[in-house]
Amino acid sequence: MSSEGIQKCARCSYKGASTTFPIKKNGSGYTKTCQKCISNIQAAKDPNKENSAPSNNKAVPLDSEPPLPSQPPSTVTLDQCLELISNNKNEAFELDVFVVLPEDMWRARGGGFHGFGNAVRDKIAEASDYHWNQKKTRRGAGSSVITYHCAQLEGDERKPRLHDDPKKRRGRVKMPRFNCGGSLLLTIPDGRNLPIRIRIEHDEAHPHYTDISIPSEVQELIRSMKGSTPSDIWAEILKRYGTPEYNQDQVYAHWSHINEAVWRLADDQVLSARRVLDRAAGREVEIIPLTAETGISTIAFAFKEVLDGYGSETAEIAMDSTWKTNAASYELFGFFGEANGQSLPLGFIFTTMTDGSAKPGAKERMLTETLTWLSKRCPNIEWTLSDKDPSEINACRKAINKKHQLCYWHATRYIEERLAEDKLPAAYDPRKAHAVFAFIDPTWAPGVTRGPVAEYLDGRDVEKGGDMQGGTRRELNSILQTPPPTARPPLLIMKAGDRRIPIWPSPPPLRGAGLPAFCPAAFRATIKQKYTIHFHQHPEIPFDEKGTHFTASEIHEGAVLDMYSFCREHDLAQVWAYLWNCWYSPPQWPLWARSAAPGIPRLKTTMVSEAQWKVIKHQDLATFNRPRLDLVIHVLINRLLPRVRVTLANLLGARRKTRASAPNDWQNDFRAAWLDMSKSDEQRNVERQLEVLRTSKKMKGRSERLAELEAEATRPNGKYHTDVTRWTCSCPAYLISRFLLCKHLVRTANTHIPNFNPQTNLAFFAALRRNHFPPFYNIPALQPKPLPAEDPTEETPVPVTQRKILQTLSYNIISKDTTPESVPEADEIELEDGLAREEDKGDDNEVAAEGDEEETDFDFGDEDSEVESFDGYRNARGSSVSIQRFRKFLPRALCGGSKFEKPRKFMKIQIIPNHSFRLTKDVSLPRKLVHFKKTSLG
Repeated sequence: MSSEGIQKCARCSYKGASTTFPIKKNGSGYTKTCQKCISNIQAAKDPNKENSAPSNNKAVPLDSEPPLPSQPPSTVTLDQCLELISNNKNEAFELDVFVVLPEDMWRARGGGFHGFGNAVRDKIAEASDYHWNQKKTRRGAGSSVITYHCAQLEGDERKPRLHDDPKKRRGRVKMPRFNCGGSLLLTIPDGRNLPIRIRIEHDEAHPHYTDISIPSEVQELIRSMKGSTPSDIWAEILKRYGTPEYNQDQVYAHWSHINEAVWRLADDQVLSARRVLDRAAGREVEIIPLTAETGISTIAFAFKEVLDGYGSETAEIAMDSTWKTNAASYELFGFFGEANGQSLPLGFIFTTMTDGSAKPGAKERMLTETLTWLSKRCPNIEWTLSDKDPSEINACRKAINKKHQLCYWHATRYIEERLAEDKLPAAYDPRKAHAVFAFIDPTWAPGVTRGPVAEYLDGRDVEKGGDMQGGTRRELNSILQTPPPTARPPLLIMKAGDRRIPIWPSPPPLRGAGLPAFCPAAFRATIKQKYTIHFHQHPEIPFDEKGTHFTASEIHEGAVLDMYSFCREHDLAQVWAYLWNCWYSPPQWPLWARSAAPGIPRLKTTMVSEAQWKVIKHQDLATFNRPRLDLVIHVLINRLLPRVRVTLANLLGARRKTRASAPNDWQNDFRAAWLDMSKSDEQRNVERQLEVLRTSKKMKGRSERLAELEAEATRPNGKYHTDVTRWTCSCPAYLISRFLLCKHLVRTANTHIPNFNPQTNLAFFAALRRNHFPPFYNIPALQPKPLPAEDPTEETPVPVTQRKILQTLSYNIISKDTTPESVPEADEIELEDGLAREEDKGDDNEVAAEGDEEETDFDFGDEDSEVESFDGYRNARGSSVSIQRFRKFLPRALCGGSKFEKPRKFMKIQIIPNHSFRLTKDVSLPRKLVHFKKTSLG
């Protein structure tokens, strides 16, 4: 019916315009009964209601005069309604009105029924400063009613979602609530442009609601900055909006929700992590295939660009693990390559034991398989580095049969902790030690041991299945005395049939306080100092002022004698038993002594891996709370890898090609040490004293340090063998130096390098690179200059120091039974950039059998002249070397190729210019004589 038509009352004879009739409660139109009839009906139902006063616990309506029960709700505009609410928001109130909405709000109804109601609700919340939560919806024939409750209504809070594990449930600060009876009812008609009915009841004026939700404009800002870190987004929010009510955790949660689509590819985080890797495989990463085993879950991958760009150049790798990086409790293993003093992440493994059903050695097999795969991509690895974990050590020695080096920092810490612990050593047999070194007394042993208990390097007892992840260590609750095996005769021999049982004298059992101290505190510093010296000694480093060099076996024997004599002198039998079992016995010595390898590695500690863990955990993952496994892998690929690309580009010379290269971090440290050592001893001592004096007088060890500096100032200078051409020195400071550096070498170099100013000549330090063999630094001004080129028609060998490329090299294979007259015509090898490319391999590739002579002469010229030595490695199997392999790499040495040190295949090469060279050491070589004849020079 039209609002302007004439309508007759259904109960009386009244006729009038429809607008004079009351509006229906649902707002869908006008009633068919006039206002007078409705009033009579209500009066008949409750005759006293008209005179009754409002209840004391009910709010007074917002109208200036309370309407009669027979009067319909007033009709107002939206702005009038909001103004009425805003003016009375600090008091208890009731409101029941019809509201005419503007046209723009009706157009917004296309977003849905609830969206339309929430838009009206939000405007009321903004005017009242109360927040209204939707509770229920009732749909009618011509209209619908949406009910909201005050968000601070007592008893209306949601039940918290508790974690299944009570230990993981967190306490929460609850919002204050009130018995306000707050309710909001919106009656929305189905027709368009009809008034809606708003009914509000709020009986208590409590503190207003504080909205801590993120506004829509801030949400849009977060979306636009989704590629940034949450901390950067929060800084931008503070810059734009000041101090908001919401906090940084909410911003992080919203940012994480936006980015989840990138890395959350499945609800199961392990499955999602594998899908993240599959998506990046072939471009950023290579997935390392591992054999599946029951009880252990692994995810392994490597950075493809790093392996492609620097894998063949990697000679040293470090392996380390860390925990607490992901919510799935996977342990993270990392493999890091050494690249000119810098760390290059090569690959990672996430692993965990699933149900305890893993077989013993599962983790070791997994690491061995991974290292085997890495060794194929990095074929020139010569050193591996790790801490004391036996599974890591065993995996390195199995997969990469090269020198394994124990981390120096971990080793010294293990010894310090073990010496301070009053725990008996494992069983020690002095007779076996005497069989190795005759100076060890076969009758001197600790009186009490713990029997045949295997120990780790740090003195911990090896568990059953000790290489299994999550193994439980056995605690020894009692001390069992085991009589030490010695060379003394037994007290008596019991006969039991044909058996004879020797009985040795046994001391009385000792327990608890009756046990002697394992190692008194006065001796611990000296033992650590001796260990430090033994760790760093090497055949390439001179021992005294005469330049004496010891072999690896002599260094081992001397170290054992030094430590054994000290322990014997001070009656430290238990200490010696521990040191021999865990450190100085032949099986343990190669794990940590530098002298066990022909070269000196650049890495000495696992700091290259620890530095990467620090960045990953405290920078890349710091903004995440218990990140999922798939998120951690996503972060490694998208945050760590871009930084690695920059380092790789610097190493390969792909950046700043037309600009001078700046020194990297280790070169800056090297330069700082060089500048310090360039100063006089008096100046260095005064500066150190001033540095200590600036510290607090209560600082521990301050007085002792000052006393050491005063004693050092009066100490006479020693005499040492300093050789700048090999860059070695016999002084104690050089031996333990991180850079193989000492003041004697620095001051000698400063006087011999022309026009050299270490303060300003950064290019000198930027060009330095530590070598594994002498000279440990290539400094042209200190090494011998190349000999001048001679007439190419003369049959003279090319000097090793001459960096010319031999274009064609003729050689003959001559057996010991062959005379020079019967030598066939020489084959030819063409050399390009110092590498041999064989035109005719011939049939001379046979390999000598085991037991062949250890020396083989290769004659290639005239007689006389001095001997030059080059150190190198044995071949991959440590046995025979084929003629084919030999002739591939020898011409590089003859040509003076700059990369000769990299593909070494022999332990020792002695080159005698104009005569011959000889390969020696404990390797089997072909019984051949090779005659080299130079034909031309490039």
